[in-house]
Amino acid sequence: MKAEAEEKARKIAERIKKRRFPMDDLKLIAEDKELGVKRPADVTKQPFLPFTFTSLIPFDDRPPSRKSTSVTIINACTATMSPGSRTIVSDALQVYQFFRGDLGYGRLFPHLIPEFNYKHLLYAVNEVLVGNAKKSHLVPPLISYLFYISLYILTHPEGKCLLYK
Repeated sequence: MKAEAEEKARKIAERIKKRRFPMDDLKLIAEDKELGVKRPADVTKQPFLPFTFTSLIPFDDRPPSRKSTSVTIINACTATMSPGSRTIVSDALQVYQFFRGDLGYGRLFPHLIPEFNYKHLLYAVNEVLVGNAKKSHLVPPLISYLFYISLYILTHPEGKCLLYK
């Protein structure tokens, strides 16, 4: 029994020694848990980085740790580690980038796209997530207008704006 424990410890030590760096952070964290590797005493604990949807909560009411963060917020902001999986946050970022960001469709047609920032878009998405849109039977105006403009862009690829002359 003692020999088995020594053999297991020797194999773990060999695996730790053979690890190649640089390594993907998530893979390293998983391996450290599997092999029982602890962080060095002089390395501080990673700070808690709040989830994106907690920015919609007043600063004093935001959860101070992951454990106290709502499960719905964590699920909305977390992607599974499978290829092609995305979160609502990344989708909202893409929408914002298309209309107001680097792609700047709003700069091409400033009279067509309303002025809004990323937080406005997150508030609109949050209304859908928490169920307020379903209860009131109304989609937030920003989302419905951006949907309408997207359909307009797709059906009028020449870029001529028939809404405003």
